[in-house]
Amino acid sequence: MRCGLFSATLLVLCLQGVGTSSSFAEPQEDLRALYEKGADLLDGYQGEREVLTEAETYFQKIIQQDPDSPYGPLGISRMYREVAHRYGNTFDETLLREKALPLALEAKRLGPDVADVHAALASIYAPLKQLSEAKAAVNEALRLDPNSARCQLVLGQVLAYEDKVSEAAAQYERALTRPASPKLQVGVLSRLAHCYKALGNSQKAIEVFNRGLALQGKSPWLYNDLGTLYIDLGEYEKAIEVLTRAVELGLPVSQYNLSIAKGQLDFRLGLSSYNENKLEEARVYFERVVALAPATAAKSYDYLSLIAEKFEGAYQKALQYAEQEIKADPRSPSGYYQAGRVLRLSGQKERAMEYFRKCLELDPESRWSVAIKRTMPELR
Repeated sequence: MRCGLFSATLLVLCLQGVGTSSSFAEPQEDLRALYEKGADLLDGYQGEREVLTEAETYFQKIIQQDPDSPYGPLGISRMYREVAHRYGNTFDETLLREKALPLALEAKRLGPDVADVHAALASIYAPLKQLSEAKAAVNEALRLDPNSARCQLVLGQVLAYEDKVSEAAAQYERALTRPASPKLQVGVLSRLAHCYKALGNSQKAIEVFNRGLALQGKSPWLYNDLGTLYIDLGEYEKAIEVLTRAVELGLPVSQYNLSIAKGQLDFRLGLSSYNENKLEEARVYFERVVALAPATAAKSYDYLSLIAEKFEGAYQKALQYAEQEIKADPRSPSGYYQAGRVLRLSGQKERAMEYFRKCLELDPESRWSVAIKRTMPELR
């Protein structure tokens, strides 16, 4: 094996500029210890380029000191896997197959008795849906090192990919009983929280997310994922608080989620004002929703159209809002109903019929379709 096989030049395209490491003129160091330093960095990786650069330094050092050590290709393979990870369980499968997997297999050839090698293989096979290979690899990892928290974590990941969520949660709980760095513990806690969320135990998920934040209070992904859970629970004020923190820590996706949380809170306030006949106040809230997140603001457009039509007699404006609702959610019958209603009230019956027919086509049993059939017998 040549050092060049694992040179950082292989990473340039996917890491977008992470450079090669400088040469080292230092005494020989324990290769396993060097690997653990790099692996610990990757255990806490959350998309930071500087983390990859520092981890690469350790792995390149291993390769330069001993080209036949499994720890060099193993470390670089793990870097590729982290770079391939997009969001949730989504991966760049080409990067896994063409980069991470060959390097992990080379590490296995060089170090068949290294537990982390088999754990790394399992963590690559699982997202590639090669679950029998993943299970075999992680079982071998645990046979070699049954007390490894990292190997226990990977078994939980494999179980999660098998849709055995309860078993995965129990496995992550076991992993937390093993000695591990704070970064690795946070990784386990994050996955455990997602298991509890999937199992419908939101309060337990919140508790576990907060345990992770107690260990690593500057983790933007923990704040982001906790914030999205609060959105799901309708606790928008709490969602705004933690998502604001995620944005402050530099996670771009959190800005979108923060907009959703603010929009949902404004929609709730707007609906309350509308029901209390405080229409001007309601309009302000609904308009704020569509400004924050227009793609998810279909219901707000519906109410804005109703306000314009019923209380202002502004049919053209009401129609524009209804068409915006259709654009935001083309599969929702309410926008077509409202557009047809406005056109009918303004004397444009033929155009109205087109929208009503579309509403009936989308959902013949919806309350909007029932209203159409009640008021327009010819469309029954």
